[in-house]
Amino acid sequence: MSSMAHVKVKPINLSELRKVFLTSEGYESLKLELKTLEGKKPELSRKIGMTAAFGDLPENHAWDAAKEEEAFLNGREIKAILRNVEILKPQNSDSVILGSKVTLESERTQTQLTVVDPLESNLSLGKVSPDSLFGKLLMGKKVGEEFTLESPLGQVVYRVLKVA
Repeated sequence: MSSMAHVKVKPINLSELRKVFLTSEGYESLKLELKTLEGKKPELSRKIGMTAAFGDLPENHAWDAAKEEEAFLNGREIKAILRNVEILKPQNSDSVILGSKVTLESERTQTQLTVVDPLESNLSLGKVSPDSLFGKLLMGKKVGEEFTLESPLGQVVYRVLKVA
């Protein structure tokens, strides 16, 4: 498995695009994803030509699907995001902020997380969004402070050990 994080790109309304704060790893991953998508364009053009040959375009579901894929592969969303990226830089803060690397401890485990933009969040990679429930509980906490996460399995108390 590659150490490069995968950034999830969701359809966005380009008129509502906001500044996106990514780690340098997330930025490079997004650029690689765009390059990969652009490499698939020749095959998609062939597919669109073939589906158009099936006839009546308003009722041609294969053509509709190929055109949707074309819009995605054109990478408009990714290009717009890349134009609005600001790379997160390490900041000196004694409390958890966007970009913080945090070490937490619970009864059962010790874990390290990075607080990242929702676009880059992936808990399995240790990247948490400040918009998630966990992220909201974590934001603003200082070393030594605790917070409680309510889950279907019960309460879990976390203690902040380090903020970098």
